[in-house]
Amino acid sequence: MNSLEVFVLCHNRPEQAKKAIHSVLAQKNKNFKLTISDNSTHDDVKLMVKKNFPTINYIRRKPSMPPFDHSNQCLSEITKDYFCLFHDDDIMLPEYTQVMSQAILQYPNAIALGANARIAHNKKTQKKPSFITNLPYKSIQSPQELLNTYFGRHQTGIAPYPSYIYKKSNLGSLAFSNLGGKHSDVIWLLQLVKKNPIIWVNQPLLIYNLHGDNLGLQESLKDRLKFLGFLKQNPSFTSKRLTSDYRFFIYKKVLTSKKVLMQPQRMKKIKTFMLVYRVGRFFRLQEYLDMLKKYNLQKI
Repeated sequence: MNSLEVFVLCHNRPEQAKKAIHSVLAQKNKNFKLTISDNSTHDDVKLMVKKNFPTINYIRRKPSMPPFDHSNQCLSEITKDYFCLFHDDDIMLPEYTQVMSQAILQYPNAIALGANARIAHNKKTQKKPSFITNLPYKSIQSPQELLNTYFGRHQTGIAPYPSYIYKKSNLGSLAFSNLGGKHSDVIWLLQLVKKNPIIWVNQPLLIYNLHGDNLGLQESLKDRLKFLGFLKQNPSFTSKRLTSDYRFFIYKKVLTSKKVLMQPQRMKKIKTFMLVYRVGRFFRLQEYLDMLKKYNLQKI
């Protein structure tokens, strides 16, 4: 397949970017277009690319822009049917484009295809993959099914965000946004799967790095609440049970917040919600929802 375009998104990490670019160039299937998109605030990545990859298509973004604006800029420049927005701190394994191309042929209607990965943290790569399934491919057909993999009661892991290849013709007018803070990538995927299925390839095809500068490790209570607000405002993406599951997950964190501890009335409502939630898991869903309504806990 020669209809794939890979953007390596760079930001102030020349040494990591160098390794990421080398991993893309080491692909067994080299039928793709490679572009380095440099969103740095200084020239270190530019100098590294000039020295090590002088023949590769390179674009410097001046001035530097917010991450999702950077992604949208790349989106506007894509010239191929499929594209990947790869991150400068991750590593593509040599079979990535080969295996993903086979998956694209098998699932031509998929709007996006993600891959399994090995998680690396503190220079150690874990043996356990990022998600677990017994099938070679996992098909996700709805926003509710996708949300369940993130914070449902029976989580089996997720395909890392940088692993995805997208089908441009299926996107329509969709664009990246910052509606969910650091969870905006989930909102993007929810919008996609509402249009067409998402496929996850079970074979680990990249090394996904978690570190201090990585958004994957920086998850604040504010971001979680922002994402919860999105779900409440867009009920078509979720279900009442899933939203309640996520609220319970967040409120366990909220109970340790000094700001909330100083608000007795809000604390009382949160504790009541958590009690009703725990009790509700032993009842039918409708009885549980009636309890939420009875105690006026639907809007906290």
